[in-house]
Amino acid sequence: MFDKKLVFKPYPKVDLVLLDENCSNLDFNFVKYKVIKSNEVNVYHLFFALIKFIFSIFNYRKLSEIYFIEIINQMNPKIGLGCEIDFRIYRFLKFFPNKKSIIYQFGFYNFDYINEMKNNILNFCKSKEVKCDYFFLWHSKYKKYFTYFKTKFIVNGSTRSNEVKIKNHKKKYDILFISSFRKPVKSYYGTNKHYLTMNLSDATSSYVLKILNDLQTKYNFKISVAMVSNRKDKVTKIDNLDENNFIRRDLKKYQSEAINSYRLAEKANLIVSTHSTLGQELLSRGHKVLFINPDHFFYNENILNNLKRIVFETSYKKEVISKSILKLLKMTDRKWKNLNIKKKFQIPFDQNNKNLKKLIEEILR
Repeated sequence: MFDKKLVFKPYPKVDLVLLDENCSNLDFNFVKYKVIKSNEVNVYHLFFALIKFIFSIFNYRKLSEIYFIEIINQMNPKIGLGCEIDFRIYRFLKFFPNKKSIIYQFGFYNFDYINEMKNNILNFCKSKEVKCDYFFLWHSKYKKYFTYFKTKFIVNGSTRSNEVKIKNHKKKYDILFISSFRKPVKSYYGTNKHYLTMNLSDATSSYVLKILNDLQTKYNFKISVAMVSNRKDKVTKIDNLDENNFIRRDLKKYQSEAINSYRLAEKANLIVSTHSTLGQELLSRGHKVLFINPDHFFYNENILNNLKRIVFETSYKKEVISKSILKLLKMTDRKWKNLNIKKKFQIPFDQNNKNLKKLIEEILR
């Protein structure tokens, strides 16, 4: 409670409530809306929620649930919006089934984990299916991933990526590596070579970074890293120093900029990704991206399978990975466009989320 922002006035009426911290930085300047934030407590509404919690004879709800109902009733939105990984949207569906609901897919998923995701959501909802009005998907393939949703699916690409307008920048870097760092990795005599303490994702990143370091030494490439710790949603959760320490053990020379990763990508000729949602978003935006997945035996990025030998490299051999990187670096923009990767990838890019915002306008008429 002591690290929360306290609000003492009742929330105003709104048309739209965002139930995921607005993690995709969506702009709805054409409607009245409110972002429900986990670090904010409305004392006014909490007071009335507490009274109802204490004096309810047949109370079977948690105080957090009563508080949630209290603030939604006060704002009286016509629409609830949230991504599938923030479970507050499911609480909205449970307590306000008659209000319009929109869910959008935040990240890409490995199809080997369908049951885990399904069980997690259904256990929270305590039901056999999830009913919502609309579900915006990255790709039509994901309809099979979310079969337990009774909804109208709309394929719209990455909602988060769609919100960021495309801008042309002069190329400053040969390669941009997308970091997937999460937790500190203990140094092993100044290296990342302690195989007993590293998780698979870090080991894969370390292996690819070593290859990039060798290529940089040989060809004098300018390399940048899109740091996880620079992300708005991770800046307080991931230490920038820990991330730099991990990367620098393998890649000796690189630059990073504390700017939006989409903007940083516009400055690079080639983006290299291991396991990152950002990599797939950048591919849908037209960027030249190479996905390196040597650990495909454990984590196979299924959605990229039809792009093998083009932008999807599954070999663990250093010389094969190096060859794939050099091949795409040498490829001209014209040849890249002629490959028609965006059509083969089949994840659309709807700049400024026109389809989502048009739907909201139609519902509010």
